[in-house]
Amino acid sequence: MKIHALMALALMSGALLHAADLPGTSGILVPENGPLEKDHAALRMSWAEKHLLPEAEKSWQGKPWAEQAKAVTQKGLALWFNGPSEAEKDADKTAAAARELVRTECEEPLACLMAHKILWQLKQDWWGGARGLNKAFKIVNDEKVPAALRVWIEDQQIDRLKTTNWRYNDYHKKQVDRLVQALNSASYAPEFEPVLVRDFLDWMENLTELEAVHFEKLEKAIRESPLSEWTRACLLGDVHVHWAWFIRGSGYANEVNEDARKGFRAHLKEAEEHLKKAHELRPERPEAAGRMLQVVMGTTGRADELRVWFDRSIAAQFDYRNAYTGLIYASTKRWGGSDGLVLTLGKRFAETKRYDTDVPEQFLQACKQIVIENGNPRAVFSHPLVRESALVFARGLQAHQETNPARAARLQGLVAVVAWLAGDDELAQRGVSALDREFPASVTRDLNEMLLHPSMLRTSVFAGKGGWGEGLRQLEHKYRERDVEAMKATLAKLKLESLPTENARNYVELIRAEVELPEKLKEGGWQPLPIYPGLSTCRSSGGSWRVTAPGEITLTGSDAGFVDLAFPIWVDKALEIRGEVTYELNAQTQWFAHWSFGPSLRWSPVRSGILQIPDALRGLTYHPKKGDPEARVTGPWNGQFKGKAAVQLKPVNTFQASLSGNEMSFTFNDRVMPPQDIESFGLRNSRGLAAFTGINVPTGVKIRISKLEVRTAGPAL
Repeated sequence: MKIHALMALALMSGALLHAADLPGTSGILVPENGPLEKDHAALRMSWAEKHLLPEAEKSWQGKPWAEQAKAVTQKGLALWFNGPSEAEKDADKTAAAARELVRTECEEPLACLMAHKILWQLKQDWWGGARGLNKAFKIVNDEKVPAALRVWIEDQQIDRLKTTNWRYNDYHKKQVDRLVQALNSASYAPEFEPVLVRDFLDWMENLTELEAVHFEKLEKAIRESPLSEWTRACLLGDVHVHWAWFIRGSGYANEVNEDARKGFRAHLKEAEEHLKKAHELRPERPEAAGRMLQVVMGTTGRADELRVWFDRSIAAQFDYRNAYTGLIYASTKRWGGSDGLVLTLGKRFAETKRYDTDVPEQFLQACKQIVIENGNPRAVFSHPLVRESALVFARGLQAHQETNPARAARLQGLVAVVAWLAGDDELAQRGVSALDREFPASVTRDLNEMLLHPSMLRTSVFAGKGGWGEGLRQLEHKYRERDVEAMKATLAKLKLESLPTENARNYVELIRAEVELPEKLKEGGWQPLPIYPGLSTCRSSGGSWRVTAPGEITLTGSDAGFVDLAFPIWVDKALEIRGEVTYELNAQTQWFAHWSFGPSLRWSPVRSGILQIPDALRGLTYHPKKGDPEARVTGPWNGQFKGKAAVQLKPVNTFQASLSGNEMSFTFNDRVMPPQDIESFGLRNSRGLAAFTGINVPTGVKIRISKLEVRTAGPAL
């Protein structure tokens, strides 16, 4: 573990030991009844049934696809407002129905938007969903279509472009005009104004590239709208919060100039006045109090003041997610809090034991926040002052009798994740065994955000609970402790021929290879990368990576923005990696965006409060929609490159990336990109791992890498 991580965990220990003294960390009052998120979801559904469905149904009448559109729209609205609720096999049928609808001539925007949401939310199928969204988007300028529906279509388009790393600032500017139209929509009668407020908060969170003129336009439209005083106060407060942060920028405090500070403070003060007024007018609504958390974060930052507004928000709606996520983020070190404060609050969330809501799950989110900032998830969850709370939380999830099949699968997946990281392999195995098939996509995302993956969990849990015998159980636990000498001693006692299965032998060989590789690299010469089924010692930010043959890894594309597979090989100033890559393309492959693939050196997560694109020096093969592929040396972003060279793909392609000091070169099929100066890439870390990265690799494309070798590169080390 890195020194700074050890220091951070030591400080965390001190803070947790004195948790009772931390301001703003008293127990949470758990109501016996009161409104919950499901009640707001029911209000949203009533609004949609009254103001969206009638116009859509008129468009469906007499069409051969009318019944398909009706079924998909009903399923989509339920998914949109309530989240997944179907068992996996039923979700497969729902997704198939959505795919079938977008293949018809249906262009009615609500049905097409719902097909998009089904395919993305249930199956992470960006391409299939995009077909529906593209149809819906055709009417985005048609003022006969309900304004709110056009805003949501534009909002989803912005989401899509963000995910594929495309520029989308023009969409932001257009979205402001649509928001103005929605504010004056008759669909938001007084009974539905809470729907508008909640939706407006979501819409504004997605608009990150506005300018002063856009905030002025929104402010004017809100003031002149026919909406109630409470709604206007909520919306004005939110606009001024965003306006303040636009002026300030996202940098650290010492990077903000005095003019920006003054503008920041002025708009936060105005936001505070509006939000306090809104809360006084309707204290039974959670939105204004929840938004005040960001005002306090930007002003006093005091934990006790944050807690006051948090308590007011959840008193109005106990499971209002924005209150929990807002309090966690405002309590981080970046904003004057501490790891101990965040984790103590997380423990308080778990102590509510309201497993019928998502409140206890905010304990996991609090722990993930610390993992993102400090690394080493096991050190966080198994910390002596966190572990018992983690296991109580996991046992509570396991015991909860959940009737929603999709949520039940997620809860059991979380049992496995939390118990594993807290060191209870038996409980983790019970969570794994409770799953019908693979981990739910939402749980896989939780793992990926901590740079973990399901195969790693399954292998570690099975070995850790003694599934392959006592010797491998000891090896796994020494591996978790990173006790190299103890691992060597345990490996020396193990005899491969005595191990019960091929998987057990692969596991031992993988650990042995990782332990021995650093010394072999010092000796010089090319060394094979340790590649065994499960890839259980690799970090992953996402993607479908599989060992498909001895020494071969296959990445199956899914249109995802960035997916990384990082090997436990530290790169400082000099390392070379080489191998072969095969691309399985076909004429029917739909390219969702320009895409890239290649090795990354000095790969390292950027830890600044939220998970960001990892630092890395990349040797990428860039595949444009038109024209020949290009070899590029890039920084963290694929568009941030130095030099490029057109290349031709062969049935089997060779590559080599070389880092030496402040220069990196990349060779693809003997086409050499000469050494490039890496200083301008602005990497935050001087050390990282060896990895492979896929960016927007199209769904169905298979990339196979093999004959992977590394060596230290010359005298720079």
